[in-house]
Amino acid sequence: MQIHELQSGDVAALRLVGTLDQAAADEIRTTLLPLFAERDKMLIDLSGVRSATEAGLRAMLLLYRCAKHVGARMALVGVSDEIRDLLDAAGFLRFFVLAPDRASALAELESRMLEVSST
Repeated sequence: MQIHELQSGDVAALRLVGTLDQAAADEIRTTLLPLFAERDKMLIDLSGVRSATEAGLRAMLLLYRCAKHVGARMALVGVSDEIRDLLDAAGFLRFFVLAPDRASALAELESRMLEVSST
């Protein structure tokens, strides 16, 4: 698994390339989780990920739980049909904002942050 950091202002924006498997899950835990201490919005581009194992899905769930714990928001872009089906079958699809592209994801994250701060 390769993790590429993209520049997006106050959003932790990352592009994952490879397979979401046990090795990727370990890398996600060590690389992505600390970002929640720095930023309250995360965009993850999965366009370079075509398959996932149970360990990879658990890593995505861990990301969601950490985001929820610190009040952060996450959006996924570039989700393949296979990954979308796996997230849906596992019941995880409802945990994430899915967007067709980075601009839409950033707008959705900003919109959701405004909703939270106004309540």
